[in-house]
Parts: sequence; C-alpha cells; structure tokens
Amino acid sequence: MNKTRTHIAVLAMAASLSLLAACSKENEAPAGDQPAPAQSSAPATTPSPSSGSMDQAKDSAAKAMDNAKDAAKSAGDAMADKASQLKEDAQQVADKVGDAIKQGAADANSAIQEKLGGSQPSGAASGTETK
Repeated sequence: MNKTRTHIAVLAMAASLSLLAACSKENEAPAGDQPAPAQSSAPATTPSPSSGSMDQAKDSAAKAMDNAKDAAKSAGDAMADKASQLKEDAQQVADKVGDAIKQGAADANSAIQEKLGGSQPSGAASGTETK
C-alpha cells in the first residue's frame, strides 16, 4: 500500500514539474524591454492557448511520466536487490547462531555428565553411541 502511494506521488510530482517546465519555455520578453500597454476603453482579450503549445505540454508531460516510471522501476529493482542481499546475510547469521547454540548445549551436557560422575559414556552425551 505504501509502495503504491509512493509511486503515485512520484508520478504526480513528475507530471506537475513537466507541466511547469513546459509553461516556462514559452517565449517571454523581459519586462524592461516591453513598452507599457496603451490604455484603451475596450476590454482586453486574453489570447487562447494555441493547440501547438498544449500538444507540446502533453508530450513533455508524457516524457516526464515515462522518465519517472523508469526511475521508480530502477529504484524498486535496487531496493529488491538490497533486500535480497540482506535476507541472505540474515540467514547466514541465523545459521551461525543456531550452530553456536547447538555447540554450547553439547558442551554444557558434557560438563553436566562429568560432574554427575560419568554415569553415561562420553559418546552417549555427545549423541553417538559406542558398542
């Protein structure tokens, strides 16, 4: 669930940044170079965005989405590889701990048997029988 939310957040962020980048690429003249607009009694009309700039913005957003997907996939692969490596390391440590516990139990059993006076043969204490 958390992984899905992260992917969606990354994709949304990439889409918004690409849209922002596409909008900032429009031809803008510096404010000092433009003459002040003449005052007129007619209401000013705002130009409608051209379909070319909208298509360019959509293409840019699609490219950004693809890049974000690729980045998320590569990050996911890297995390999976690291998790696999950590799992293997943890398994090796657990095996070593298990072997140490078994060895400690066998040593303790031998010491107990010696203190009791050796009522059992030493081979029986270690798990092997002698005949």
